[in-house]
Amino acid sequence: MVGKSGTLYLVATPIGNLEDISLRGLRVLRQVNRIACEDTRQTAKLLRHYEISTPTLAFHQFNEHRVLQGLIRRLLAGEDLALVTDGGTPVISDPGFSLVRAASESAIPVVPVPGASAPLTALIVSGLPSDRFLFLGFLPHRSSDRQRLFEEMRDRKETLVCFDSPHRVRRSLEEMAAILGDRRAALCREMTKLHEEFRRGRLRDLASGLEGQAVRGEITLVVEGAEEIRPGSGVDLDIRKAVEEEIHRGLSHRDAVRSVAQRFSLLRREVYRISRPDLGKTTAQASNEEE
Repeated sequence: MVGKSGTLYLVATPIGNLEDISLRGLRVLRQVNRIACEDTRQTAKLLRHYEISTPTLAFHQFNEHRVLQGLIRRLLAGEDLALVTDGGTPVISDPGFSLVRAASESAIPVVPVPGASAPLTALIVSGLPSDRFLFLGFLPHRSSDRQRLFEEMRDRKETLVCFDSPHRVRRSLEEMAAILGDRRAALCREMTKLHEEFRRGRLRDLASGLEGQAVRGEITLVVEGAEEIRPGSGVDLDIRKAVEEEIHRGLSHRDAVRSVAQRFSLLRREVYRISRPDLGKTTAQASNEEE
């Protein structure tokens, strides 16, 4: 007769302040047979603080495929395991997806124990719309890959949330401003920790504010989505005026439209339509002429 399997618990841990863990999370960490953690040294700080003596084992991106089947065997043998990350909710931009999928495929119960989450923490404090958002995970290391990603996100209406390295965040902000337009954004650094910092403003202002500074700590960026401009809205006048100003500066109408489209995070054909309402052209005609 096959015995009852154990349960895999996905336990959210603090992203900084050790008080940000639920009573349920502490109970589970005490009761399970073993804790699988991204970095045993990091998890040890939390366990020592709450005098929890449950054994730990390393489960991270470099060993997950080698360790995975061993964890499944433990669960099938009846052990209860908790999966934690260095901070926040497991599986979100952290190792764990493969374990959750393998456990589910083996009919092993998987139970979430919710709690702290860096993307959600940054989103709610950003002052930007939170009804719809898109989490991009960690931004790519290479500039060309980041720019390709920003191009893909240019017309998305959702608020964008992502992680970035402190060493390249200024460049990322500049690239976002160049591709997405100078949108409102929030830079959240070291959230819930001693040196917690929130900077809010336009992308270009945030980038220039970091000039000459040695940025440290964990960074989460929140950037507003593309603005949806409807025909006849009050914003039409601002766009029309912006195009006229660019033309007065010496740009051709085509280049002025391209510049303003970038600034307002709009499609060029939409800026063309707003700037030349007297032409009475169809969208397709305007698009063809503009391109």
